[in-house]
Amino acid sequence: MGSWDILLRPAGTEDLEEICTIMLDTDPYTRLGYTEDTCLDTAISALEEGWAWVAVSSGKIVGFVLFRVFDGFPLGGYVRAIAVDKAYRGRGLVASCLGSPRRRSLGIGGTCFS
Repeated sequence: MGSWDILLRPAGTEDLEEICTIMLDTDPYTRLGYTEDTCLDTAISALEEGWAWVAVSSGKIVGFVLFRVFDGFPLGGYVRAIAVDKAYRGRGLVASCLGSPRRRSLGIGGTCFS
């Protein structure tokens, strides 16, 4: 990934503002008319389900993935929302963000649609 370090960790409520800031500055969410309330609802439900991850560089959240898993969903789960800060795009961060949910989904016997 070059000379910059990225830490992937589970998201917490303290990350909601930064997640929404990135989401509201990213297509397709802007094109779809997402509001701050829509972003918060989406992120909070992912946090409550335990499937929200953030990518952090130098203490700043630079990306996130909100993943949905269903027991009994025959395909395992899907990515509900993913975005990367504009300054960090084009560096393979989306692939890194998807690694954790894919591993978790496969670990419970499912597959991941992204």
